Amino acid sequence: MWLLPNRILPDSPYRERFAEKRLAWERSTIAIVRRFTLQKPERATNAQFSVAREVFADVLTILTLICECSVRQLGLYEITEAWVPCGDNFNRTSLESWVSFPGPRMTLNDESENLIRQIPRLFDTFKRLPNEIRRALQLSTHRLNSAFTSRSTVDRAIDLGIAFESLFLHEQNPEHRDIGLSLRLRAARYLETDAATRRKLTIIISDLYTLRSSAVHSGAISPTTLKRLKTKWSAERVLREASAILARGSRQIIMNGGFPDWDGVIFN
Repeated sequence: MWLLPNRILPDSPYRERFAEKRLAWERSTIAIVRRFTLQKPERATNAQFSVAREVFADVLTILTLICECSVRQLGLYEITEAWVPCGDNFNRTSLESWVSFPGPRMTLNDESENLIRQIPRLFDTFKRLPNEIRRALQLSTHRLNSAFTSRSTVDRAIDLGIAFESLFLHEQNPEHRDIGLSLRLRAARYLETDAATRRKLTIIISDLYTLRSSAVHSGAISPTTLKRLKTKWSAERVLREASAILARGSRQIIMNGGFPDWDGVIFN
């Protein structure tokens, strides 16, 4: 399986169809390419097409965590090699129908290029995780991706709150009274090693939950809510920093082979 720029894919009507979407952010820029062999001249079965969808969905999960930006599937298509006689008869496509607001784009620098090189290893490790852990990561990442593409600060705050709880409180009862404190402690102890950075991280998550509470209970982020933020940042910056924390936590959990012993994280 390869991750390739759309421009170097074999010529086909499908490639052009995905590259010529109406809006710039709805155009295909990269493609996940998987080659497979059929035993006789026929289209891939629906089951094989479904497997491809599942594999590509897992890759999108990893790309969201690596790029820390919106990664969306435009569609899926299948073409034969150029040498196959009457190969066009076996081609087919499946277009996704969606319209999305463009989220943040990935900035290429030394750090991001190093992360990109980790994609194969992160994907292989993710695929080996137990189903229960993968589902928790997929739910969290789905909400993170949704937050990246939303125009609404309210919706983003709600999505990120759900994403954090899916990741750091995956085994807890959602009605637990100390959910906010438990989440902040777990994230800070797991991701940081010194008191100063742990305190900064807990403050960012606390501000996220201040925004989320306002979003859930009033449907808006009021000026009064912004004055209560401990960081004194804009809502946009709080959401951006919280998204980066969530993506980093997800990557670390994957590379460590699953969720840690949270009691050990807190008390060691």
